[in-house]
Amino acid sequence: MKISDRTAGFSYAIRDVIAAANEVEAQGHKVIKFNIGDPIKYGFKTPKILTEALRYAEEENYNYYADSQGILEFREAIADYENRKYDIGVTADKIVATAGVSEGIQMKLMSFTNPGDRILIPGIHYPRY
Repeated sequence: MKISDRTAGFSYAIRDVIAAANEVEAQGHKVIKFNIGDPIKYGFKTPKILTEALRYAEEENYNYYADSQGILEFREAIADYENRKYDIGVTADKIVATAGVSEGIQMKLMSFTNPGDRILIPGIHYPRY
């Protein structure tokens, strides 16, 4: 299979430092690799407030596909917070709660760009952007 032009030109600055980090590590130095995005590997403990919330969600069967705009109660809470803080009159139907930052950024970019538009995204960045 021939590699695509898009993939052939792929660059990911964070991954580029791995070879150098591995060399330094091989010399006996301790290296903390922040690029892997896994704080558990470095002794971080998941806060109890999160593990308890996850346990509750599983026990109460809140582990389903949400509405494409996000869970209504969550969007209502966001609207309430924003209205109390900024008095902007936003309603839950105007809020989209994405499953993650990457999805949110992709949706935002797609909402105001068209095929062929060029966007300058400074590195270091996540390749999906």
